[in-house]
Amino acid sequence: MAMIYWYGFLLVAFGSTAACIVLLYVWGGIKLRVLAACLALVWLYHAQWQARAMWNVRWVDDIYSTYQQDALIQAIQAKQFKVPLKNTTNFNWHTVCRLGGYQRYAAPQGQETPESKILKDVLGTDFISEIELSLLGIEHYILVYATLDDFIVIQPFWGRFSRDFQKNFTGRYYYEKFNGNGYWVNVMFNTDNNQYANLCFKPEDIWFEIIPEPEG
Repeated sequence: MAMIYWYGFLLVAFGSTAACIVLLYVWGGIKLRVLAACLALVWLYHAQWQARAMWNVRWVDDIYSTYQQDALIQAIQAKQFKVPLKNTTNFNWHTVCRLGGYQRYAAPQGQETPESKILKDVLGTDFISEIELSLLGIEHYILVYATLDDFIVIQPFWGRFSRDFQKNFTGRYYYEKFNGNGYWVNVMFNTDNNQYANLCFKPEDIWFEIIPEPEG
């Protein structure tokens, strides 16, 4: 039901903005028509992304997210419900940090906190506001993968594995893969003798636990 409301909101929002752009072009002078043309390009750019997501939500996923989802889908189909995180990525990483999507880790200028020091040592920076803004409201926490050159963030979208999402038109891919069965995906950690204050973890200390969603 929430998805239907969201689609309705998008249709109203895009429809009303399209109408405003058309009126601006029809009734405006040369300058306003140029402005309307620029706004139309912006509208078309965002509209095509929303249209792609509504038709096939996987069309807007990045290569990392798609690969990880497919790895877990294959594991579920093979009845494997404990999957090492390192088996679900298509790039080399040496450490992963579990960061809260609503927290800020950068230390005040000229200062250093235990958390900021860990992130600087592992990720090369403690400034992650860009990550937080991009994922705010999508997940309560995010996994940030440290590579030799940089760090990578994968948007998990594990809510798509749920039975409720599969009932929607955009969830038909997952419905076909799971035969309508829902699954919860939990990220598990080995916190014994962790050298990063349980903020970051080595590949052998983090894995996915997949739980079949109960009926009803």
